[in-house]
Amino acid sequence: MEDVKNLDDYDLIFCGFPVHSSSVPVKAESFIKRIPKGKNLAFFATHGSLRGGKLAITAFHYCICLVPKAKILGTFGCRGEVQPAIIEKMMNNLEHKSWALEAQSAVGHPDAADLNDAKEFTGWMISNFIHR
Repeated sequence: MEDVKNLDDYDLIFCGFPVHSSSVPVKAESFIKRIPKGKNLAFFATHGSLRGGKLAITAFHYCICLVPKAKILGTFGCRGEVQPAIIEKMMNNLEHKSWALEAQSAVGHPDAADLNDAKEFTGWMISNFIHR
């Protein structure tokens, strides 16, 4: 994200980030806010939650709100392994314990099936962009 100087040069932007505390990390948020209006976007993220879970969806809703004048073509959430130290810390916090239990099952992700799903998502986004 730091290497991209001029977003006007892109017709389709894929923007990815790891979900942190059901939100977008600061560096990714800064990048997303720089995206010019009218750009075609596809968002993807890794997270420790189950696919389609509330926390990951909350992060996508937030990042979409950061670019209200963009054309969002789609989103893709993929499970990603969470560092054991983070899980351990969250297990001791009653508010986050259920998430920590869920995140334990993300060990080994992304796996081959996740990567195949990501490949299909990418193809679908490009196809949707081309056939607009």
